Amino acid sequence: MENIERVRALLTEGENNPARLKTAMKFAKALDNEYAAEITYCDEHVGRLFDELKKRGIYDKSLIILTSDHGETMHEHRTYFSHGATVYDSEVHTPLIVRFPGQDHAGERVSRIVSNVDVAPTILHLLNLPTTPRMEGVSFAKVVDGKLPERAPVFSEATKPWWDSKFHDESEWVNQKKFQCVRSETFKYVARDPDSIYGLYDLVADRDEQNNLIDSANQQQASVLADFKKRLADWRNEANPIPAFEDKSPETQKLLRSLGYAAPSEESDEAPVDATTN
Repeated sequence: MENIERVRALLTEGENNPARLKTAMKFAKALDNEYAAEITYCDEHVGRLFDELKKRGIYDKSLIILTSDHGETMHEHRTYFSHGATVYDSEVHTPLIVRFPGQDHAGERVSRIVSNVDVAPTILHLLNLPTTPRMEGVSFAKVVDGKLPERAPVFSEATKPWWDSKFHDESEWVNQKKFQCVRSETFKYVARDPDSIYGLYDLVADRDEQNNLIDSANQQQASVLADFKKRLADWRNEANPIPAFEDKSPETQKLLRSLGYAAPSEESDEAPVDATTN
């Protein structure tokens, strides 16, 4: 974690100092390599899972879906080497790999927008099971046959609020104070209301989301912006979140420590966990 903080500081200094930035990027590339190593490690263990499925004779008849809950901003944006604070594609564009039983559709690649909330409805669809009323997503199972209608714009939300704090008195997490966005194949609208930060990005001309069009939108872009603002407001108003609570039970604390998300307590005889590896 100390190395990451050092690189973040160097990158921040380098924003107005080209010589400093050159030095910072050398360290940043080293962190890039560490991240790639984590992916290789994950890949190895996914392979172990597949090997076990084959040993048990169920690999060829299994539906396997590989995805992730988030990506990672490396040095594309100012939230260097982190995730959860923004809704840039570096954090919300996640992998989605589907292996059908019998290797149906093997090798096909489909460039269509879907959402993580679509994964569960898709599984239920493929298993001929009903969805539940709380499910927001839609099945994308028909995409492999070219019969999937165009997906309505999808929504994303940062996991960290705009202020540095933990739980408050509210029973529900203050989602209105996180970055939220709505996007289609071509545009993304980003909003964080408490400090009035807004953005509109052309994802075709500006894949890295470096050019905010919010104050310079042409007529077409302004029309998209108005539509997306309404969609995001409607999505917020329709939200029916399950109330959250702070769980400080010993069992939960032990689980968090095992995953590297909490430091060992003073009373604990457990070995320290390096949180930077998770």
